[in-house]
Amino acid sequence: MEFICNGNLADILHRTNAHGHISFPLDIRLSIAIDLAEVLWYMHSMYSPILHADIKPDNILLDENLVPKISDFGIARLLSCYLDPLYSQTGILTPKSDIYSFGVVLVEMITRKKAADGNTYLIRNFSEATKRGKEVRQMFDKEIRDGKKSIKVLDDIAKLAAQCLRLEDKLRPEMVEVADRLRKCRKYLLLGRRETIGESSGDYKR
Repeated sequence: MEFICNGNLADILHRTNAHGHISFPLDIRLSIAIDLAEVLWYMHSMYSPILHADIKPDNILLDENLVPKISDFGIARLLSCYLDPLYSQTGILTPKSDIYSFGVVLVEMITRKKAADGNTYLIRNFSEATKRGKEVRQMFDKEIRDGKKSIKVLDDIAKLAAQCLRLEDKLRPEMVEVADRLRKCRKYLLLGRRETIGESSGDYKR
């Protein structure tokens, strides 16, 4: 078994030391999200698509270069905060089920809040904030909310996440589009060249 020296994404997001949270810059978060989206895109595009069914930070292992490795395939947990609500209703998994779960992970990555913390549910709060437009910015992790460029990127990621979380699965983007839009976000963050990022140029409509 491959040794994963950096634990999992949940460790990086939520573990603290004497100085607080571990430093986790926005460009690194984007790179991890892009790598994960590309892996899922590859899995979904196979002749016989492979579905993960339990995408969450605990199952996203990180190697020495912070490249994600996905673990625990095919174990959908009915009470998981990351689970597509449609699967809970129908018992049918589709690629769009993974896309919903990926949307939850994206929200967790930009807010640095747990999907469930006691009686507080992140996606419920996120959904309510997106309905009020720019109020969602108050949820962004302060470490990465550090300038106009970062705010624009976080806005685009939040809009993409909201689209992944749409209750009607046909309205969720395909993973190939998710990966492409995240790459454009990273390009703008690093190079300052803003491109049209699909639907993300619109509102947070779910």
